[in-house]
Amino acid sequence: MSRLAFFTLGLVLFMPSVASAASLYLTPASGTYSIGGTLTATIYVESTGQALNAVSGTLSIPTDAFDIVGVSSAGSIVNFWVQEPAAQGGNITFEGVVLNPGYSGSAGKIAAVTLRAKRAGSFPVTYSSASILANDGKGTNLLSGTRGGSYTVREGDVPVPKPTAPVIETEEEAEEDVEDENGPTIRTFSEIARSVATDPSVRVQVSASDPSGIKSYEFSLDGGAFLPWEEYEGGVYELKVGPGAHTLALRVTDTNGNETRRQIVVLVTPLQTPKITEYPTHTALHAGIIEGTVTAGITRVVLTATPESVSNSLSFLEWGGIPTIPQQIEAVVRADGEWLASLSSLETPGKYRITATGYDVRGGSSLSSESVYVVITPGLFTQIVSWIISVPVLLVLLLAAVVYMIRHRGKANSLEDVKEIERSLKHSFSIMRRNIAKERVFLSHRHDRAAAREQDLLETLEENIETTESRTEKKIEEIEEAAQEENR
Repeated sequence: MSRLAFFTLGLVLFMPSVASAASLYLTPASGTYSIGGTLTATIYVESTGQALNAVSGTLSIPTDAFDIVGVSSAGSIVNFWVQEPAAQGGNITFEGVVLNPGYSGSAGKIAAVTLRAKRAGSFPVTYSSASILANDGKGTNLLSGTRGGSYTVREGDVPVPKPTAPVIETEEEAEEDVEDENGPTIRTFSEIARSVATDPSVRVQVSASDPSGIKSYEFSLDGGAFLPWEEYEGGVYELKVGPGAHTLALRVTDTNGNETRRQIVVLVTPLQTPKITEYPTHTALHAGIIEGTVTAGITRVVLTATPESVSNSLSFLEWGGIPTIPQQIEAVVRADGEWLASLSSLETPGKYRITATGYDVRGGSSLSSESVYVVITPGLFTQIVSWIISVPVLLVLLLAAVVYMIRHRGKANSLEDVKEIERSLKHSFSIMRRNIAKERVFLSHRHDRAAAREQDLLETLEENIETTESRTEKKIEEIEEAAQEENR
């Protein structure tokens, strides 16, 4: 017994067996496309006499004529996939289950396959295997046949036939005695082939008719709310979408309130993702450069800096949790494909996750790059303020410690401890001077007002350090003399 038959027995209640016919088919079944253009063929199942419980199949694609760009199961009637639709070589395989009460209808969507034409000619796309099992507790095979597609590919641009406006009849034009209980007939709902697969501007040919007249056309993108379409003239619906596969649904309603729905999958190929090649793991506020590369055609790169944690204090050692929104940073893209962006617009210290996205002149975009992480520390101004505050405090604490040791420990040991503290203080002051020298070098490459202000603060800090060091040495000498006096 096959996996689908076994699964069917376990999922449904026993029901009377009703022999019926069902089939798999493709929409559109034919069409003409240009080399490099894309075609989205949707796999549908039809089972009107008996509800189906499981469906499987293999769709064979002539890979010498088409590249398989993508496969999507968005909007499928299948509730559980044994084998989710996927490309394996030149075949698209799928196997899934529709839970009780199953599916009965003429247009049950299974999956959508997007192809890109490679060479001229006429090419068939056919089902090499298929199975449709009834929701009867026995796994009865309902399959009566399959209907594939045949597609023509031509060199150069394929002229698009002049679109005809959807048929919209007013209530006055409709016959008053028409009793229409069926939904409108959607005659055309397919994407007009784009010459560039990364172009985000999508055009869809639409037409429908109904004996009572058409009241409204509405569209939904990726499961969102249906929005009315007012611009009927020309019968072409236009929209812009981001990279990836998108489900576009159409709802047509007649004047009696009956509706018909249909959906297609639109695929926009993403541009090549920008690469981040150089970035600082730590940098001061209003500083830091990120560099990278892009492929030809990308004219704009935008960085998105998302805070992971931020600082809300003057001290860069204190991290807070203030929520902030991601910030956009525009990069400069050079003709040689290299780009760079300054992090100077990030106003809040903290840890940021940064990604890069590329755009072309059409508005097409790439997917986001891999994330890098940069820690923004407070600017030198903030650190200097922290140092100015902390140096005198540190001096008071050290002197208090010396006095405590002299009073509570042995006299000889106290004198040795004082000398050790003196050496430690000299070493600390030496490190602070070296850090100041490094900051001077860094500031010499900046020419903004903040840099000039920080230079002035550095000079003030250096003077304060010299004064503090001098006073500390004098105080320690007095403590040493007192300790020596006590040792006598």
